[in-house]
Amino acid sequence: LDALDQMPRSALHIVMEATGKWHRAVQRSLHADGFYVSVVDPLRARLFAKACGFLAKTDRLDARLLAIMGEALKPAQTPPQDQALEALQELVNARSAANGERTALSNRMKTAVTAFLRKELTRRLAALDTHIARLDAEIERSIGAEPEMRRRLDILISIPGVG
Repeated sequence: LDALDQMPRSALHIVMEATGKWHRAVQRSLHADGFYVSVVDPLRARLFAKACGFLAKTDRLDARLLAIMGEALKPAQTPPQDQALEALQELVNARSAANGERTALSNRMKTAVTAFLRKELTRRLAALDTHIARLDAEIERSIGAEPEMRRRLDILISIPGVG
């Protein structure tokens, strides 16, 4: 460990699996501290482990195999995603989930027979519509606050059939 302490941080190559939003804070912190960080697809890491003959899956084994993978494949550095874009993706994912929920409730409404259930579904659909409208407004506000995102959106909506 003393030898590691004396190495420049940029000489240390850290390989981690993408874990949705869970790896992002660690990646951002390590990158800010000057480490060379590569984020790899978990499927790619699993296939690499399988190709090396390792079928067991433990945290210790995963860490060892990621180190071996980093040494063998030398995956490119993965800079952290822009925080504004990350926040926008979270809003868009929430909107997508709300739309899916709205579709499911609408489908249930079509088959509901009892007046009570129809009333409850109508109430929930109205609440979801309000929620989706608030998400839309926040997405618009987020895009408007970032000139580069606004520019990209303007390009997209200028394309016939998109928007």
